Order: sequence, then C-alpha cells, then structure tokens
Amino acid sequence: MKLPPLHTLVAVDWEDIVVDADWVDKEKTGDNVSPPHPVQSYGYLSYISDTYIVISSTMSANSPDQYNNHISLPLGCITDIKPFKV
Repeated sequence: MKLPPLHTLVAVDWEDIVVDADWVDKEKTGDNVSPPHPVQSYGYLSYISDTYIVISSTMSANSPDQYNNHISLPLGCITDIKPFKV
C-alpha cells in the first residue's frame, strides 16, 4: 500500500478490532462473535513506521508544528488510505 506523504490530510478506511466477552460453544464461535467493524477516520498523517501509522485530528493554529488527538492504526487493519480533499 502506498502511503501519502507525511502531514497530508487523509481519509483512512480500516477494520476496527471488536471484542466480545461472552461464553460461546467452540462449534458456534464464528456465528456468535462479532466480525471486525469497518470504519473511516480523518486526520493528518503525522507518523509512519514499518508496522503502523498515526493520524492526528487537530493541528495547532498557533504552531503548525504541533498535533493533538492521535490514533495509531496497525498497517494490517488499513484497507485504504488517500488524501482527503476539502
């Protein structure tokens, strides 16, 4: 997957990990446990590593070198990422 350049405003489609905490018979796990949930997040691509990215939803108006409100997304959960056009 080709990632946009750092500091680009992006839209990220990804599969959210879901946790169920109910007891389920072994034979019925696939029928009774929730699958990953598709979601979309928007933000500035503020960090890229070999295994995950960080997008940050807020850039400081006083200091454009600072971000706030971050989410780390494993690359394996991302189904698409593209620049976001305002």
